[in-house]
Amino acid sequence: MANDQHLNEQPQQLTDSAKVRQSRGTQPANDRYHALFRLIGQGFHISELIHDHTGRPADWRFLEVNPAFEQQTGLQQVVGRLGRLPLIPKPTGC
Repeated sequence: MANDQHLNEQPQQLTDSAKVRQSRGTQPANDRYHALFRLIGQGFHISELIHDHTGRPADWRFLEVNPAFEQQTGLQQVVGRLGRLPLIPKPTGC
C-alpha cells in the first residue's frame, strides 16, 4: 500500500518539477523577445482587430509598438488607442 501511495504522488511531483523548469525557461525568452522588439530597426506593432455588431472588421487597437514604429510613422503614444481616423488619415481617393 505504501508503494501505491508513492506511485500516486510521483506524477504530481514530476508535474510540479516540470512547471518550475518551464517557468525558469520562459522568463529569459520573454526578456529576449522584448529586447528584440525594442531594438530592431523596423517599425513593428501588435494590434487587435475589433469587429462591429455584424462580425465585420471595423477598427483595430494598438497593443504594443516599438520605438522604430513611432519614429518611422510619427505616431506617438498610440498604445491602447484605436487606429481609425483621425489618428491615421485615409489616403486621398479612398
